Amino acid sequence: MSEDFKNKVGRILCQAWNEGMFDNFNDVYSENFVRHRQPLVDINGLDNFKEYISKFRNTFPGVECSYDEIIVTENAFVTKLTFQVPNSVSGSSHSPSMMRYTKTERYLVAHMKNKKVLEAWQYYL
Repeated sequence: MSEDFKNKVGRILCQAWNEGMFDNFNDVYSENFVRHRQPLVDINGLDNFKEYISKFRNTFPGVECSYDEIIVTENAFVTKLTFQVPNSVSGSSHSPSMMRYTKTERYLVAHMKNKKVLEAWQYYL
């Protein structure tokens, strides 16, 4: 798979999580996309996944996502995503300089067909 496609996948993921931008989601994700998040309930459908990201961003303003590496083949991709979420959210009595961040790393394994992600499994370390 081309470097352009790898960069496109990473850019679209980060734009969604960091900025709430879903303009190009349909370029990479199938309308029937399923996100598996065990032990949590699966997210079925691209619109529901977009809604999940929007709610997460509203709950944790200032979330920052980056992808550290991405491996793409003809029918799959694997990426390591790093999320930094402020521990202090709006309404907190702490000053911004006292904010601490929780950093989590997630591995995402995705199955694709015709350059569209059909399913993705999320793993934490």
